[in-house]
Amino acid sequence: MLECFDLTGKEVLEEYRSKEILEYVENNRQFGNITVLMSGDTGYYSGTKKLLIAFENEDYDITVLPGI
Repeated sequence: MLECFDLTGKEVLEEYRSKEILEYVENNRQFGNITVLMSGDTGYYSGTKKLLIAFENEDYDITVLPGI
């Protein structure tokens, strides 16, 4: 999935568990914007639903862009 992007000089975390992703975001607020790439349908067979639940009580602007 990451081969499509130029990540030169970017920090990359390869993780699928919502708790660990949330912890990473919390510990790296200095980045400003963080992108999370998830495979699968954002409504069914993806970790997106669990990730959104993990972030629901946090103060982040979240946008889901399916089908990119």
